[in-house]
Amino acid sequence: MVYAAATSPDSLLANLLTAYAERDAVGFAALLAGDFEFIFSAIDVQDPDVPSDELDRTEEVLLHEQMFGDDYVQTLILNFEYDSASLEYDELRSTPTDSLWTILLTNVDLFLFGGTPDHPDEPAAYEMENGVEQLWFRKTGETDPASDAPLWEIARIKEHNFGGGGKPAEGATWGKIKSMFIVPPGGPPTYLSRGAPENLLENLKTAYDERDAPALWGQLADDYEFVFSDLDRMDPDVPSDPFDRATEVGVHEQMFDEDLVPTLNLEFEFDLAALAVDPDLSSPADTLWTLLVTNVDLQLYGATPQHPDEPRAFELEDGVAQFWFRRSDQVDPFSGEVAWEIVRCKEHNFGGGGGKPESSSSWGSIKGLFR
Repeated sequence: MVYAAATSPDSLLANLLTAYAERDAVGFAALLAGDFEFIFSAIDVQDPDVPSDELDRTEEVLLHEQMFGDDYVQTLILNFEYDSASLEYDELRSTPTDSLWTILLTNVDLFLFGGTPDHPDEPAAYEMENGVEQLWFRKTGETDPASDAPLWEIARIKEHNFGGGGKPAEGATWGKIKSMFIVPPGGPPTYLSRGAPENLLENLKTAYDERDAPALWGQLADDYEFVFSDLDRMDPDVPSDPFDRATEVGVHEQMFDEDLVPTLNLEFEFDLAALAVDPDLSSPADTLWTLLVTNVDLQLYGATPQHPDEPRAFELEDGVAQFWFRRSDQVDPFSGEVAWEIVRCKEHNFGGGGGKPESSSSWGSIKGLFR
């Protein structure tokens, strides 16, 4: 998927259409300001099935993760029109420290066919026709590295019943449709923001606890690699080449299958004070930070794809793994902070704060069974 640099409101609107077309919740989240809010139409706030309060950034991103996923929705199409020349400075909402520009989207059409979290097995069609949305934009204060042009973000969206030459939304509204995918408290597992390396490690544990392979994908860099230990690479039953990002997640999709693997537990420890820049793997254009994870314990009981009818126990005790991190070019969807990503993981036989050699199995040899 190709996104335009967010150097104008026009680019943000084009990227909004791309995010919907590609079902890309991360790309959608990157469009929104940290203080973003979505305001429901006057008709919607009278509907008891629609929240009376506005949606904040976290709520907006979470519900779009549901709407964009394949679990519920089979078809999702968004289109709209606007006149770039109508973008104007909003004197009423702007302040001396916060300048906002606004524009109306008209003829907004949204079509969705699928189930919802409340009714996953009852797919239905929902359609908004000729809706009207008002958007507000601001400059972020940062510049695009390629062009040095100012970057913009979407600060606010308000849905209107009428206005701007558009007719009332027919059948449904954007807010009404979105409200069916709002994640209630206690819904999906809670992951920490990707605004710090230690949060990525905690999220890794949560992904194992929840058997959540998509969440694991979100922690890893595009050029991620898992490097097997020196001992494992001497084992003919273990892959000799590193796992790339797609292979790593595919392996975990198998490991996280509860029908195949009834028991899976992961624990480890780390000392954040030991986080440091790696001068050997860093370059002027790519600064990598590294940290050792010790006392890695992994217990797995289950079958493997090669032997689905022969469940066994596999255990790693007191393992040691080294992680590398970098600041990415993305913004964390929930905190608005610059997001970190895991670039590399290498398993060691010894080392790192008194860690003992892996006993019985290693992380890599266990993962290798599920390739």
